[in-house]
Amino acid sequence: LTDLADIARAATYNMIDTLFVDIDATVAGTIAAQDGALEVDIDAESMNGPDVLDEIARRVVLADGRVLAVRGSEVPGDGPAAAILRYSM
Repeated sequence: LTDLADIARAATYNMIDTLFVDIDATVAGTIAAQDGALEVDIDAESMNGPDVLDEIARRVVLADGRVLAVRGSEVPGDGPAAAILRYSM
């Protein structure tokens, strides 16, 4: 997966085996606890609120998944994160 909303949902349902995260990226927003719905804060001028990438990584680790912090050029799909799933969505 390369879409951040899909990655957030998959992390919530313990579907991610391996997560690739850009170590230099931050995405302001929130992830719903119940269904993993992603809400990105596009108006955030500075990173004062929660980082969505940190929350996704936390959920993957809690589900015994693997998190790889890599440079942006090493993330598949050229986004801030990408995931390999345990099983299909």
